[in-house]
Amino acid sequence: MTMPIPPLPPIATLAPQPSAPTAPRAQPAGELVDLFRSKLEAARMAPPDASRVHGPSALTEAVTRQDQAFARMGGQIDRFAAEAPYMSQQELVGATTKIQFEAAEMACKMYGGQMVAQGVKSSVQTFMKNQ
Repeated sequence: MTMPIPPLPPIATLAPQPSAPTAPRAQPAGELVDLFRSKLEAARMAPPDASRVHGPSALTEAVTRQDQAFARMGGQIDRFAAEAPYMSQQELVGATTKIQFEAAEMACKMYGGQMVAQGVKSSVQTFMKNQ
């Protein structure tokens, strides 16, 4: 005998509900505000003509280096596949180990780059949210 499943309660709407009034924010000290404004005014902004129109950005260079590393790895694997039938057992193990090490190294570099990019993205999001 099976037990009937009771119906679910209705889903609340996603419309924003009026919240209780929040306490006013404490204003920062006047000297901190003045210090911030002086630092902001003293900051050197890049002139509009200093954009990266004439050269690749750091991101473009990183992606290009990564593409080149993948191409080199592909070439090494192709050479290994062509030379493997003529290798001794020791040469085969050595070449296989070398390729595996280089693939692991490339994966670590990619993962490290992704973590740095994710950290920067999170920092920027937090900064923008706090503005």
